[in-house]
Amino acid sequence: MKKISYIILIFSMIVVSCKPKEENNNLQTPDALQNEYSSLKRMKGDLTEDLYQGLVDKDSLLRNLEEEIIAFRSGSIEVTKVFHNYLDKSDRYYGSVNDKVKGIKDSLLMKKMQMLITMHKKAQEVRTTEINALLKTIPANDTILNDHHAALKIVKTLTVMEKYQKEHLPNKSELKKLIRQQEKIIQQMNDLMR
Repeated sequence: MKKISYIILIFSMIVVSCKPKEENNNLQTPDALQNEYSSLKRMKGDLTEDLYQGLVDKDSLLRNLEEEIIAFRSGSIEVTKVFHNYLDKSDRYYGSVNDKVKGIKDSLLMKKMQMLITMHKKAQEVRTTEINALLKTIPANDTILNDHHAALKIVKTLTVMEKYQKEHLPNKSELKKLIRQQEKIIQQMNDLMR
């Protein structure tokens, strides 16, 4: 029992002593990549977003772009809402008058009203053709905007991550040393079991 406790103690000391050396690069390393960065935030957050936000905080061009995107998105909702409301009222109106026409008992008058409604509806469709085309363009452009925004985040953060990977690559000799120590302890255990 003493020997096993002794081996566990030695193994624990080895693991603790093999902790990688911290470099003094914390000033240049983004918060999201520093060891002190909250592990809870890392588990719940998106590292790409965290790295990109760090870049936005330091780069006025990126900050201005992000502010413009936010302003654009809220403004576009307000602008398109006006047109959607307008088109919706027209659609609701034509649904309502068609219901009224169905209640007319005089078949000749009913046909006259149906023709009148159809004529007005077609005129409205002609008047709103361009509006409908423009409204269809907006979601397509939103998709492109979102794709480019994601690509921008990837491009900008790849260089940050690559720099981190190159500058903070742990020394593999520590792993090799750990493996040799493990093998030595395993051999000691094997020798004690004979």
